[in-house]
Amino acid sequence: MAERIDLFDPTVLSELITRIISPDSDAHISGVISGPNGSYFRVGDLQVCWGQRTLEYGNGDLVQATWTHPAPFAENPVAFASIRDITYGGNLTLLTVVRANTAPATTLLRVYRLIGNTNFVAGNNIVVNALAVGRWR
Repeated sequence: MAERIDLFDPTVLSELITRIISPDSDAHISGVISGPNGSYFRVGDLQVCWGQRTLEYGNGDLVQATWTHPAPFAENPVAFASIRDITYGGNLTLLTVVRANTAPATTLLRVYRLIGNTNFVAGNNIVVNALAVGRWR
């Protein structure tokens, strides 16, 4: 069985970006900077941010939360998230984690239930790992 890789681990992210950068490039990876909204590092003009958010009841169809990036981007980044933990007592099939309204400083994260499944109710939570990549200057 292949080894499982945690793409939210700062060491793994740093190694991945280092392998992508040409050896002839003068770009270097800044140290990982962490704060209350997550962590980030920079390579040349590229910034990689990651963090964990708890999505809470929005309505029967979704849970959501706004993630403030640990450092703002120069333009809208590419962002996505993966489900880490679910607090829900019913029979639920999730559609996916969806991002919406991505801006340089924030990303609105949402998880939708599949049509026909039990609705979300107040108190339902889903913890996600979020990742955003884009230009910082």
